[in-house]
Amino acid sequence: MPTAQDIINLANAQPGSPGSVENPPGSNRGTKYHAWYGPESQGWQWCAIFVDWVFWHVDKNLVHGLKSAYSGDYLSGGLKHGEGVSAPRPGCIAIMDYGDGGITDHIGIVITVSGNTMTLVEGNHNNRVEFVRREWRGGSTSFWFIYPQYGETPIPEEETDMSVWTSGEAVEEAACPCFVGIPGGRTKEENCWAKVLNLSGQVAKVRFLAISNSDIDDLELVVEVNKSHEISAKDIGLVGPGWMHIKSDRKVMMGFDVR
Repeated sequence: MPTAQDIINLANAQPGSPGSVENPPGSNRGTKYHAWYGPESQGWQWCAIFVDWVFWHVDKNLVHGLKSAYSGDYLSGGLKHGEGVSAPRPGCIAIMDYGDGGITDHIGIVITVSGNTMTLVEGNHNNRVEFVRREWRGGSTSFWFIYPQYGETPIPEEETDMSVWTSGEAVEEAACPCFVGIPGGRTKEENCWAKVLNLSGQVAKVRFLAISNSDIDDLELVVEVNKSHEISAKDIGLVGPGWMHIKSDRKVMMGFDVR
């Protein structure tokens, strides 16, 4: 069964790819997504058609065979199958209402979540497929999130805010204070994790560091394009208070969480 990462990988590859821009711009015509959907779709707004294309090219069963140019069908279909969640997760389908009196207005695929900010891949944004950053709470736009039944154990909903991408944009360096609990010394043993998501388009060399008052331990590895990796502070030697630090030779998404 395909995973959320399979959807993310294909969606990530679309911005800038051949056929991902309207021709001519502003016409709602001429993309490879229109060509796949059928000739009747030429001239139609195509944000949902883009979502169709991604899921059908991975596994149409993830959306229960739905093929629709209307974003609201993804909301009603997902809710019918018990897939609605209250907060975004990578791999979610995000359905939007701009508050202009309509029911739903737009749709995209969630790639990363950082607190109140999420990054999506959206079709029909500025006449093309683009990465878009949006705040999912507190604004004039209403959001609904559908998390398909992927072939992996989903993150429990109450834990989604713990897994935070702390940098809202791709960066080359980030750090976070953390504490690795000492068994018997605290009622709950905690551990800090550092993670990266490489959307740079090139292979990244990433160095993870665990820094305490007396020592620095590190691990350097390669993160392939459109892949993610995470390292536990405890796994590279940190016990007690310290810092997790990430350095990369490419601009990548960086984040931390405590588990």
